[in-house]
Amino acid sequence: PIYVNANGKHLYYWSPLSAWIISKGRGYTNAEGVAFTSSSPSCPTQASGWKVLEGGSWVTTYSITVQVAWCAQTS
Repeated sequence: PIYVNANGKHLYYWSPLSAWIISKGRGYTNAEGVAFTSSSPSCPTQASGWKVLEGGSWVTTYSITVQVAWCAQTS
């Protein structure tokens, strides 16, 4: 699945790298993003160890959490 927040950021799982990735916009067809985690749980709310791209380097300075904002009822 591909998730999107109110700011237009996309969150998706990129299986070739076994990583959850956050992208700036519509780029969810590759491994390019502004943040990622290689802790590959099946649900992004359980992901940890996020790294953020800052000035050309991946840093762990920021605390990133993923929360469920709304969940569709499935049958």
